[in-house]
Amino acid sequence: MTTRWFVARTKPNGEQRASINLSRQGFHAFLPREERQQKRGRRQVLVQRPLFPGYVFLELDLDRPGWAAVNNTFGVLRLVSLQDGMPSALPRGAVEELLERTDEQGLLLPPEEIEIGSHMRLVQGPFANWVAEVVAAPDDARISLLLDLMGRKVTVTTSRSNLAKPSFVDGKG
Repeated sequence: MTTRWFVARTKPNGEQRASINLSRQGFHAFLPREERQQKRGRRQVLVQRPLFPGYVFLELDLDRPGWAAVNNTFGVLRLVSLQDGMPSALPRGAVEELLERTDEQGLLLPPEEIEIGSHMRLVQGPFANWVAEVVAAPDDARISLLLDLMGRKVTVTTSRSNLAKPSFVDGKG
């Protein structure tokens, strides 16, 4: 068997700790993150949050001894497994696709191709986390979006780096 990507469930808010400790033990761990705007007191700050809270990806070869140490790693609850207790591998290409869309630190990059009519999530600013429809992309820097604001359609212009693909948990917009 060759190396495959697996998922480890982490303790609450323990994704970073689990990723660091797995790497220290020689495992190839991957924690994809995204930038989100969050309110702290009266200020809005840009924070990096896990793309999949509660989980970290790691590359394992189940034929080699030592993979069971993952379950005893600080920050890790257990490897996600099937009923027989063996870890369940992810479909080939799933994590590789995520790796292509992130930088060296695991931070999700802004989408390269933005199509007219597609929906994008604003990352920061007064409309952070709202989802809007792309209406124009005249150059590589600025994008025009159609935002539904209090029952009216409003055009907003922002930079390409302020956009991300909407995730399944987004409900604003």
